[in-house]
Amino acid sequence: MIQRIQTVFFALVVIFQLIFAFGTLAYFMQSNDSDAYSLYKVVNGKGEVLRSQILGGIVNGLSILLSAIIIFMYKNRPLQVKLGQLNLLLLAAVITIVFLDLDKYAKTFGENVEPSYTLLMVLPILSLIANYLGIRFVKKDEALVRAADRLR
Repeated sequence: MIQRIQTVFFALVVIFQLIFAFGTLAYFMQSNDSDAYSLYKVVNGKGEVLRSQILGGIVNGLSILLSAIIIFMYKNRPLQVKLGQLNLLLLAAVITIVFLDLDKYAKTFGENVEPSYTLLMVLPILSLIANYLGIRFVKKDEALVRAADRLR
């Protein structure tokens, strides 16, 4: 299980999404204060929670859980592929939810405040790529097993 390359890719998805879940994704700089946007809340410079959001966190948590489950489904490769494809949809949903929510929050400031994105915003895209590569290698394993079965 651990020696398979797709396990590494799915583990990377879990790691990337965990880091994404607990990091600051963007800052909104104002003249006298700055707000820090994370997946679960928006905090001002004084540490006060301005707003809580839960939808992105729930979808991200489901993606993390599904990625962990996929790692241990190594004996059932067709199901592993289907769950990986579902995880692709969840990861795309996380990206969409975060950017729509960031845009909605930015509009509360008017035209003069733009978000300053952190490097963590790249992690869901890297997770999408790692998940896709994991699915690809699972399919490759399945094709190899079927070819070996044909030879017997």
